[in-house]
Amino acid sequence: MLLRSPAAAAWLSAGTIFTSAFLLFQVQPLISKVILPWFGGSPAVWSTCVLFFQIALLAGYAYAHALVRSQSRWKWVVHAVLLVVAILTLPITPAESWKPADGQLPTSRILMLLLFNVGLPYFLLASTGPLVQAWFGRLIPGTSPYRLYALSNVGSLAALLTYPVVFEPNFSTTVQGWGWSLGFACFALMAGTLGWLVANHEGAVSGNGPPTASSDPVEAEGSSPEDAPLTWWQPILWVLLAALGTTALLAVTNHLCQDIAVTPFFWVVPLSLYLLSFIIVFDNSWWYRPILTALATLGSAALIVACERSDLIDEYFVDFGRKVVKTEWERPAGAFLEWAFSWLDSGFSTYTLEDSVAVYSTIYLLWFFALCLLCHGEVAALKPGRKYLTAFYLMISAGGAIGGIFVSLLCPRYFVTYFELPLSLLMGTIVAGIALVARTMIFSHRRWPIGPMKYVLPSAALIVGLVMLSFISPNIWPTNSPDVIFRARNFYGRVSVSMKDSDDPENEGLALYHGRILHGFQYTNRPEEPCSYYAHGSGVAIAVEQFPRERLTQFRIAVVGLGSGSMAAHAQRGDLIRFYEIDPQVVDLSGQYFTYRQDAIDRGATVEVVLGDARVSLEREDTQDFDVIVLDAFSGDAIPVHLLTQEAVATYLRHLRPGGIIAVHISNRYLNLKPVVRGLARHFRLEPRLVDFTSTDYGEGGADSEWILLTNNQRFLQNPVVEQQSTLEDGQDDSVADVFWTDQRSDLFRIMD
Repeated sequence: MLLRSPAAAAWLSAGTIFTSAFLLFQVQPLISKVILPWFGGSPAVWSTCVLFFQIALLAGYAYAHALVRSQSRWKWVVHAVLLVVAILTLPITPAESWKPADGQLPTSRILMLLLFNVGLPYFLLASTGPLVQAWFGRLIPGTSPYRLYALSNVGSLAALLTYPVVFEPNFSTTVQGWGWSLGFACFALMAGTLGWLVANHEGAVSGNGPPTASSDPVEAEGSSPEDAPLTWWQPILWVLLAALGTTALLAVTNHLCQDIAVTPFFWVVPLSLYLLSFIIVFDNSWWYRPILTALATLGSAALIVACERSDLIDEYFVDFGRKVVKTEWERPAGAFLEWAFSWLDSGFSTYTLEDSVAVYSTIYLLWFFALCLLCHGEVAALKPGRKYLTAFYLMISAGGAIGGIFVSLLCPRYFVTYFELPLSLLMGTIVAGIALVARTMIFSHRRWPIGPMKYVLPSAALIVGLVMLSFISPNIWPTNSPDVIFRARNFYGRVSVSMKDSDDPENEGLALYHGRILHGFQYTNRPEEPCSYYAHGSGVAIAVEQFPRERLTQFRIAVVGLGSGSMAAHAQRGDLIRFYEIDPQVVDLSGQYFTYRQDAIDRGATVEVVLGDARVSLEREDTQDFDVIVLDAFSGDAIPVHLLTQEAVATYLRHLRPGGIIAVHISNRYLNLKPVVRGLARHFRLEPRLVDFTSTDYGEGGADSEWILLTNNQRFLQNPVVEQQSTLEDGQDDSVADVFWTDQRSDLFRIMD
């Protein structure tokens, strides 16, 4: 029979493993994108999804390991039945009933949602890699199955790279879900056929009885030199190195999403580099150069330090070097070095790497890729023979699950900062130093002919790396600053409250930070005065203060994003102001450390707080007839994309009275949100007014801000104050054309500064 030929078995194995890997990694951004708006657009949505997928991967590998080791003749029937049941659970797109009613227990809800909607199909796909490689070893003895692992990662990488370019922009999530389901049905057919071939092969070898130990190349003891027993430390290294790679993956992804945007692009790129490292090291050992990779890991860590703490480099290194040159060095060497230090000084004082999203993200991704190459290269160098193949992959997946549990469950619970990122930097530096020491000792007869010199480079590199990491930014490294009076971290991010002192007691106050970004300020001696982004003269202040109220029985304000509650300072007697906030921690802090809400209540205003994602809450509410809707929900400095789409604005307009105003806060370091808001204004035929506010008289409570006001209220637009302090946002001074976001498509590339 044609299917039983070695060539046909090889092609069927390759097709099955490629398809399974493609579907395995296509479903991750798909399902994460679907549920992201339900949980406030938090970066932790992705890390929680990755945690689920890592645990499911571990379960799949354990199942494959048990299936390969089993002597039962019914194991193939069990696998076929599971494939059929998985098909019956399709499609994978979760129903609207899974939307949470509030922001409580987000991690548990996401894990439960994923378990019921994609659990069994993902479990079977996860088991396919090691299972098909074991089957391949049985059908075609004497051929290494490890290149199938590289092919598996190629399929995974293809899925990730095509998702944001092909599938996300061109197909709705519903169509994507049905297409994925059809692909899974095709995979099930191929996997079932391959399992049938293996079952027949085993039956033929063993005379239609249960396969014996000697008939199985994977099980045979001492069948080849590569089946030598494992040492006790090999599985430990497999687990630890795999865990470090996964920890770094989630840490870097969280860091980039927290500061830029939570979007599939920033999920896909780090995960693609993660998979690419596996492809490189498992395809051919020649590609992995441990010494160069270790040096690249250390060098890129140094760039991160330069990016995060250019101020310290300027203070400690450049300034010190300039002083040495002027006092100790003779010309002409001194003249050259003085010029070099002056150039460095000018560079660090006039330009910060953090100012460029491309440079900033590239540096972190460069370090991450070098670290993954190092960790996975060492894992590949320690790979066993076919006898331990499934155990090998089981240990790697166990390491991945440990890394996911550490970042997604333990770090938010036990650390108040994003501790996993500096920890990954530190551990990566140590691993690179150890690899340099070990490799230079191994190759010392060729590379380091002078005995003691073989220790110089690795030791110096390790010491320099550790010294550099001691200067890492306090923004990502835990610090005990006396200004910080409260610090916490949960699913929605890291929040802190700081006391801001000033030479002028009138400017002292408390500041609320989300990550490194200011989310509200309140003066100690004048607590009812609005400040920071909400000060008198800011865009949102103009919207509220200049709104024509003459015919209103009650002025109604909706605020998406609570922060310190600063917007309540604008609420007058009889007004209603309703805050929509997804993070329970922020609700507690705004009432414990800040008095804006209580002060508004004392003035006679009605203040309400709705816990949960603002868009989900507004979709479920009856029409509220708000006069002003304020969009000021940021996760760190990242705007939740789902709050600026066509569908979101349609929801806002349903709750807005005729002549109402939507005030959009667009201040951002990396993203130019003006084209997005202009696109929405054009689609809904609203007039956009830009208010670029520079605070000069607010001391510690000052914060420059940009707001765009969307309205058709001609009385408001023709108000002399509005005309004087705002400009028509028509895009003539913007190099980026209008951008129109929907729930199905949100292009970030065009608006990156």
